[in-house]
Amino acid sequence: MAPVRNVLGSLAALATLGAIVRGLLLLDPWIEPIFWATFGATILFYAACYLLPGPMTGLVSMPTAFRVDRNLGVDALAMQSVTYASYHTNWFSNTTHGGFIVDGIAWYVLVWRFTGPVGVGVLLAWQVYQARSYRERVFTIGLMATWGLVAAAAYMFLVQVGESRAVELAMYGLVSMGLWRFVGHIAEPIPPDVAGNKKFAKLKDVDLSPKIAVTVVLGYIAEFAAGLPFRLLNFWVYSVLVKVFGFRPQITIELGDIENQRDSIHQHGWAGGRSTAYLSGEE
Repeated sequence: MAPVRNVLGSLAALATLGAIVRGLLLLDPWIEPIFWATFGATILFYAACYLLPGPMTGLVSMPTAFRVDRNLGVDALAMQSVTYASYHTNWFSNTTHGGFIVDGIAWYVLVWRFTGPVGVGVLLAWQVYQARSYRERVFTIGLMATWGLVAAAAYMFLVQVGESRAVELAMYGLVSMGLWRFVGHIAEPIPPDVAGNKKFAKLKDVDLSPKIAVTVVLGYIAEFAAGLPFRLLNFWVYSVLVKVFGFRPQITIELGDIENQRDSIHQHGWAGGRSTAYLSGEE
């Protein structure tokens, strides 16, 4: 039954994406304002994650995980991998997070459009620096190749489709992927602190009514931010290298360790994972 349930979960996720895209097409005149409003809210979200981590913890569970420094280095890779596995435990939610490559291309389309080759070069240089911080040769090469191909694909898309249409489609893609990932979390337990305690909890056991509106808005913003060029596409590439291509890390975290920590976290909260223990004490 499990394989059938998994396939049905993925099909349901794809049907959800279709509904989201169809709904956004009905809002065609508003897609650019929606994108810029979301982008502006993301900037404010990041400022709050840096300046007000305590209050934000009860709304998004792990605000400091969005910080740039928490996305650099071996320990960051372990933490991001373990939290990703902890948040996404079924095929529905994992499928909704399968569009990070769309985010990557869309962001590069916008970088090409608004900053030209100088901005693209700066972003690629950052991604080389970030990839090297993981200290894993195969992973570094894989990341650099991925981002190079993403930048090239974005440029080709701009040339083939035309600048105006490419930018519009990029905005559609980013908003759609953010909404899709957000919906994917409906099928997952509520994370620590957001649930009102230090453990994951089922939705039926949690009263979110006092903060539901804020939590929903921030949930969408957080998922939009997850597709930024220095965030979770890196860990998606890492997962693909391990699971599909048999990559065996020498320094960074192994798949078995990720799964063991995930299981412990779902029993004991962030404190149950070696890579996430610091999250349990954030104020």
